[in-house]
Amino acid sequence: MEFSVVMPSYKTDKVIVRRAIDSVLKQTFDDFEVVIVDDNNENEYKLSNRELVKEYKDKPVRFIFHDKNLGANPARNTGVMNANGDYIAFLDSDDEWNCNYLLSLHKYITETGKNLYSTNYQLVREYGTCPPVFKKNIQKSGYIFEKEIYGDLLGPTSTVCVRRSSLIEAGLFDVNLPARQDFDMWLRVCKSNECIFVFAPLVLFYKNGKETISSSSERYIRGSEIVLQKILNDPDVPQKLHRSIRSSHYRQIAHGCITVRDFKNCRRFIIKALKNKFSIRLIGWYTLSLFPILFNKIIDIRNWANAHYYSKW
Repeated sequence: MEFSVVMPSYKTDKVIVRRAIDSVLKQTFDDFEVVIVDDNNENEYKLSNRELVKEYKDKPVRFIFHDKNLGANPARNTGVMNANGDYIAFLDSDDEWNCNYLLSLHKYITETGKNLYSTNYQLVREYGTCPPVFKKNIQKSGYIFEKEIYGDLLGPTSTVCVRRSSLIEAGLFDVNLPARQDFDMWLRVCKSNECIFVFAPLVLFYKNGKETISSSSERYIRGSEIVLQKILNDPDVPQKLHRSIRSSHYRQIAHGCITVRDFKNCRRFIIKALKNKFSIRLIGWYTLSLFPILFNKIIDIRNWANAHYYSKW
């Protein structure tokens, strides 16, 4: 079997989980299985997933039920360790794939034989669907570890496909991380594997209504700082790069805080970034963060403009 689709499910309504599953079953390439890991406590979400078992009993869909909520990292690890496919294609239970997602990956795998792939995607906000994220002039296939240490170049987990053996060799997802577990995982895989970027926008990533670890700014900050320290402690990362790496990561944390309107922490990490590298843009962010109402309005207008002038595939 070529692909195992690993899908963790936590506090997601049945209709949304069904949408994700159906986007896999509608694929134009059929050498796959779907492994859904229910990570709920005993609640209505676990009950609805048990009902879905009956709906998909005649399909290549398997459900694995955790006894209690363990988190996204253990859920994905459970899926990987119970998968039969040569490649693991991750899909969150509230995202969906274009019907040609697996066929496109199969073609790239046949042509390149590499172990790591990341496809383009579109964010779906309340305003509509945004333009594809990847730009060909920015994302370049190959050994990207030296660039990845400055910030994650890959898309969300739902856009990434990895050879199963490479995931296991890299040590699977870190169950102790409160956030940024995907970035940490891709860093370890990228260290010894080339990454192939697929520029067709084949995934819809639903930004609104997600109940994920990264939706908490404090957890996001802790996870980001832990991953940053891992990078700085890596003997293969030269000491002379540390200041620029810290600056890059602090800037990204500040940006992450902006997206959840946490302007206090935004200013804190802008200052930390500026101490490592001066930036006029960060000065602008800091100034705007002192006027939350104005900054919120600018963010809303930008998001609306991105989505309003682009139509879904």
